[in-house]
Amino acid sequence: NPRLEVQPDAHNRLSATFISSSDSLKLNLRRFDSPDDTNRLSQQFTYDELWDAQGLAWAHEDGGLRNQLTLSRNYNTNDQTFEGLSYFSARPVNVSLIEELSLRLRPGLTLGAGAEYTFQEYPFTVPDFVTGAPRFRDPAIPLVTRLSNFQDALSNVSQAAYLPQRHVAALWGELAVGLGPFRLTPSLRGTWNSMSGAVDLDPRLALTWAPFKNLELVLKGGLYSPLPVPLWAASNFGVTGLPSSFATHAVAGAKLDAGGFEFRLEGYTKWLANQ
Repeated sequence: NPRLEVQPDAHNRLSATFISSSDSLKLNLRRFDSPDDTNRLSQQFTYDELWDAQGLAWAHEDGGLRNQLTLSRNYNTNDQTFEGLSYFSARPVNVSLIEELSLRLRPGLTLGAGAEYTFQEYPFTVPDFVTGAPRFRDPAIPLVTRLSNFQDALSNVSQAAYLPQRHVAALWGELAVGLGPFRLTPSLRGTWNSMSGAVDLDPRLALTWAPFKNLELVLKGGLYSPLPVPLWAASNFGVTGLPSSFATHAVAGAKLDAGGFEFRLEGYTKWLANQ
C-alpha cells in the first residue's frame, strides 16, 4: 500500500495513496448418505473478492487557515459460486470528492467545515429466480435437499443484470473549543442520497483531555447513519426508498507522542437500529 508525498513549499503538500487487498474463501460441504461412508457427496461454495483504491490530495496551510481537497476512487470485484455456478457477481465503484476547511479563529477556538460528493455504481448479476420461491428456500425441507435443489435451479436459470446508481452529498461543521487542558468539539453532519431522497442529520461530540504535554485522552460519541448497500435499494430488485440504518457510537482512546513516534489506542462500541 504505497503512499507518495511531495511538499513543494512550506504551505502546500501533495500526496497520492494506493491500496489493494484481496480475500478468498472456499467452503466444502460434505454429505454422508450412509454410515459406512460409501456414498459421500462434497459440494463447494467459493467467495473471491478484490478491492483497490486510489487517492489524490492537495493540502494548503497558511497561518490559521488549512484547506484540503481529496479525490478518491475505489473499485471492488465480488464473485460467489456454488459448484462452479455463479449465484452472485458484482463490480461496485465509488468516486468521491471531499473539501475540508479549518480556520483558527483565536487561540483555543477552531472552526471546521467540509463538503463531500460521492457517485456510486453497483453493477451486479444474480440468478433470475422470477417464478415464486424456489424449493431451496423452504426451511421445512432438509438442508442437503435444499442444496441439491439450489444447484439444479442454478443450472437451469439465466442471470439477471442490474445497474443501480446513487449520488450522495454531505455537509458538516464543527467547533473545537479549548478550555485549559480540555478540548470540547461538537459537530453536525447532514447527508443526502438520491435513492431514498432522505436527509440524515448526525450530531456528534468529542472531549479531549491532555493531562501531560505528550498525552491525550479522548472520549467521543454520536449518531451515524450508514447508507444501505445499493444492491438492497435497487429498483426491481431491492426495496425502493430503503432508509439508512441508525447507529450510536461511543469511543474511548489515548494518543501518546513519544519523540517522533505516535502511538494510538482506541476502543469503541456501537448500537445498531433499523439494520
